[in-house]
Amino acid sequence: EICAELLQRCSQQVLQELNNQEESVIPAFLLTHLLSLAGDVALHLVVHLECTVSAELRRHRLLKEEQEAEKLGKNKRRKSKGNESMGEDMGLVGVSADDADAELIQKICENELLNTQQCLSAFLPLVLKVCKNSGKDSDPALCTAATLALTKFMMISSDFCDSHLRLIFTLLEKSSLPAVRSNIMIALGDLSIRFPNLIEPWTPHLYARLRDESREVRKTSAIVMTHLILKDMVKVKGQVSEMAVLLIDADQEISSLARNFFTELSNKGNAVYNLLPDIISRLSDPDC
Repeated sequence: EICAELLQRCSQQVLQELNNQEESVIPAFLLTHLLSLAGDVALHLVVHLECTVSAELRRHRLLKEEQEAEKLGKNKRRKSKGNESMGEDMGLVGVSADDADAELIQKICENELLNTQQCLSAFLPLVLKVCKNSGKDSDPALCTAATLALTKFMMISSDFCDSHLRLIFTLLEKSSLPAVRSNIMIALGDLSIRFPNLIEPWTPHLYARLRDESREVRKTSAIVMTHLILKDMVKVKGQVSEMAVLLIDADQEISSLARNFFTELSNKGNAVYNLLPDIISRLSDPDC
């Protein structure tokens, strides 16, 4: 409710500014701030649901169970086998209840936060319009804010994320703004953890940014891919050769990141040894 009021007030200020302008053009910085706020609200709603609300549901449930146990006089611990099995059953009930809470949170994210009755949905057309028309003549700050807002909206729902992945990866590949490409890489790192099955088919596009012409994008991509690979969120195949190429990157900081990556990977059994044939094969391919 508080966030909705914030968004409504800020939207009214933007509309009022539009009415005051003779040419009916809104200053880019106003839209930038508005879209940035909408994206932050979207992300914080997810965090609020999955952390605070989830913990509160669990606390209420445990409190209710304790009260019921006291009424039935079963709060005293006994060491008999029967009571031990009862304790195990109670543990299983707790796990299933946790699953039910998680399903409820997921259902709210999937079906409620972005439906047309919620204020967040009002900002989606504007966010998408800016993202789809972000060319050379667009305001860089506005394009960056809109892209970030879109990725934060994608954190809410798997359906919404899936339907806009193509747009995000098009921006990742073709946007002329290094800041946009870097931000998308960071966001895709988070989305890979939240919706791994959706991002997995796009993995080659993530590796491709390791050869980006921008130093900042290469650096960001190296950090993101290091985390994803070492946490087993991305399958490591011959494409890891793109990380090997960074070992001879002209930028010392990036080459150092690549060395640290392979040092950490070498601690995982024979991981590097098993990857060497694929790496050598890909780096020897003239088409690569």
